[in-house]
Amino acid sequence: MTDNGNAPALAATAAGSWEMVSSENFDAYLQAVGVGAPARAAANAATPVQTFSYEDGLWTLETVTGMQNTVDEFRLDQEFDLATPDGRKATSVVTGEGNRLTEVRRIGGGTARSCGSSPTRRSW
Repeated sequence: MTDNGNAPALAATAAGSWEMVSSENFDAYLQAVGVGAPARAAANAATPVQTFSYEDGLWTLETVTGMQNTVDEFRLDQEFDLATPDGRKATSVVTGEGNRLTEVRRIGGGTARSCGSSPTRRSW
């Protein structure tokens, strides 16, 4: 259940820049969603910094990897279009509950993808 009334409090917690400190099963996830070996190697070597900001219901997420930078803008619970770092079209929905933002991404118009019993976890 998404708590949109909590968005300003969530923004106060999430706003700022965050450097990745760990990554689990990311290569398996990338392989499961069809990313080729050279792009997976580059993605696994990256140490992204993500910067979240929030104003008037609009979230902005800037991701800087040193190789490729992206900026995504979204509103909680509303689907938005984006491109994956390797150029594929995707849609995403971000929800917020408590002190957590959760994204579900669909690549190429398909269903949400995972890598079975070993989901990826990336921590900032």
